[in-house]
Amino acid sequence: MFLFFGMMVIAQQLPPWDEGMLDIHHINTGRGDASFLIFPDGTTFLIDAGDMSETNPRTLSDRNCSLKPDNSRTAPEWIVQYIRTFHPVKKNASIDYALVTHYHSDHFGEMDKLRKNSGNGYKLTGIIEVGHHLKIKYLVDRGFDDLIDRFSEEFIKTSQTLDNYRKFIDYQSENSGMQHLKFEVGSSQQFALLINPGKYPKFEVRNIFSAGKIW
Repeated sequence: MFLFFGMMVIAQQLPPWDEGMLDIHHINTGRGDASFLIFPDGTTFLIDAGDMSETNPRTLSDRNCSLKPDNSRTAPEWIVQYIRTFHPVKKNASIDYALVTHYHSDHFGEMDKLRKNSGNGYKLTGIIEVGHHLKIKYLVDRGFDDLIDRFSEEFIKTSQTLDNYRKFIDYQSENSGMQHLKFEVGSSQQFALLINPGKYPKFEVRNIFSAGKIW
């Protein structure tokens, strides 16, 4: 957190979440997008977990910044540590909702030969690695149906990553109770408060746009 007083910049530790507040944390790992939200009742929401491959020359080129805060952990491991630091329940942290906005490496991960095996039939990258360490209750994305007839060059490049993503979904759905859902355009109930919804009746998350459809 940075407080600006004229030309002075003072770095301070972010305060912990308080009930009734909406906290929005943008997590900068240098490998893609990730935002962690805490709703007023403590329901948690992760949007994306980018993890561009360092075997791709573009990732280490001047167009990108370095892995932050350093390379002692993977980008998803830094995201996990950050979530555990600010999560309302700390030790027993889990994620109520995880949203993958679209299937690009800087939003959900990227496969390469260096990715570690999970031991569960999938390899660790991006949202998969985060979900391997932190239980996800609801995993939401745009679905796969609209990709079947759209085998673009970008889709072909990411198909290995998508296949790994599906293996993660299958395993977690069967073994941890994770529910995989398609983003519902127009809904104000898909990302609802789960802990104490009656206390904050006016709070809602409205789904606006997905896969060419807009509310």
